[in-house]
Formats: sequence, structure tokens, C-alpha cells
Amino acid sequence: NHRSPRFLPDGRGFLYFVTGTPEARGVYAGSLDATEPKRLFDADAVVEFVAPGQLFFVRQGGLWAQGFDPASRTLSGTAALVAEDIAVDLENVAAVSASVNGRIVYRAGAPTGYRRLVWFDRSGHETGNVTEPDAASPLSPEMSPDGKRVVLYRTIGGNNDIWMLDTNRGVPSRFTFDAANEIDPIWSSDGARVAFRANRGGGFFDIYQKSADGTGPVTPLLLKPPVSKAANDWSRDGRFILFRTQDAGLGYGLWAARADGAGEPFPVIHTSFNEREGQF
Repeated sequence: NHRSPRFLPDGRGFLYFVTGTPEARGVYAGSLDATEPKRLFDADAVVEFVAPGQLFFVRQGGLWAQGFDPASRTLSGTAALVAEDIAVDLENVAAVSASVNGRIVYRAGAPTGYRRLVWFDRSGHETGNVTEPDAASPLSPEMSPDGKRVVLYRTIGGNNDIWMLDTNRGVPSRFTFDAANEIDPIWSSDGARVAFRANRGGGFFDIYQKSADGTGPVTPLLLKPPVSKAANDWSRDGRFILFRTQDAGLGYGLWAARADGAGEPFPVIHTSFNEREGQF
């Protein structure tokens, strides 16, 4: 995943950030002249260039300065620590900005601040808290059919796991424990199971399921087709799961599969346009 390009002063060269394997991840220098991109170093976030020749980057929470020649795109000297405890968000953007006069502004602390779940009535008025403020970036909350529980995912130590929340107590309990990223949960229509997506094979996101009471193993629910998938909805009769796929050829498409694993998944709509986030 290539992101957040920054032009160098000559208007031809640029810097950008790459996510991926430890060998590929880091800050790269490229050029509009179509020369081969050059990996400069590993980092946690997008880099900032300050003329005439310094890069500021974040690694393991520290803000570092490194000499850099923009003409030859080469590093010089050794990196020096400038500040610590720098915030980096989930999109690998650091809370750092550099001005042309060399001054740096940055924010320390948690990357996204604290989030909490709150109740709203249908007129849009907040009526109470579900949880206390949470620094683990709770995302994708999904209410159980009986309204007593919420399933979501939280990020702790860079790892995403599914958590279960009792709405009466407001305290989350961990639901999955694998080192892979497990995100975007949905409930079965009877509230007995939770489906979510995970990259347990290290590549594509497949769809897995687990009993909602937390017992038993995590089992694969959808491993086909061989592209990244995310469950969107579970039919009210419990028979089908609607899910989206993402592949390089056709982008996003909507598919369905039997929840009991029988038969083959089949496309609902999959064209050259993006179709996603379907509901029954």
C-alpha cells in the first residue's frame, strides 16, 4: 500500500510511505522520471522533508532527524532523536509538521485520543454512555439482535482483535486472541454466532466465525473466492451471508454464500463499478 507522497524541492523527486511486510515497509524516494524507487529506511509513518537537507520521521514512537540529499536521494550521517511519544494514527500519518524555517510542531500521546460508545435517541439527543472513554480505538460496533451486547474491534499494541461488550456493565471482554488482524464483526440473526474477517494466512482477509458465548474455536466460514472479503450482513432466516470482495480486476463486488458452508459462493452484483456494504 503506497500512500502520502511528498514532493521534493525540484518538483521531480518525491517521498512516500509503504506499508506491508517488514522488508517492504518504510519510506521511499521516487521520481517522475520513472527511475526505480529507492527504499531509504523503515519507519512508522509518512516522512517530512526540511530544506536544505533533513528528513524528519517517526520510528517506534520517536521523532528522528536524518541528513538527506534531495538531488541524489541519499542519506548522510546518523539519525538523531528529536522527541519521544509521537502520535501515529491507523493510516500511518504522524502528528508532525515541519516548516521551511526548520521549526517542528508535533503532538505526543495517544494517536487517536479516546473514544466511547454513547446512546442516542431517534431525535439525535444523547441519552447516556455505553462505555467509558477507551484509548484502544474501538471501531465497527454491531448491536446483538437482543440489544444486550455489542461486538466491535479494538487495537492494542498494534494488533486488532474482536471484543464483546455487555451494554449494561459497559466493560469490554476480549473475544479473539490470534496475532492476525481480526476486524469488522457482524452477528448471526439468532445472536448465537459472530462472523468477522481476519488475515490469518498473512494475505487475504477471509471470513471466520465463533460462538457468541465465547466458547469453542474460531472456524473458517468463507475462504473462497481467493480475494479479500468482509461480511456485510446475515439474512434474517440465518441461511445466507452477504459479503463484499475486493480484487484488482473488478474492485469491490457483492457476493452471497450459504451460512452452513454448503454449495459455492455466488456473485450478487460484481461489475466494473464498486458495489459494497450490502444489506438484506
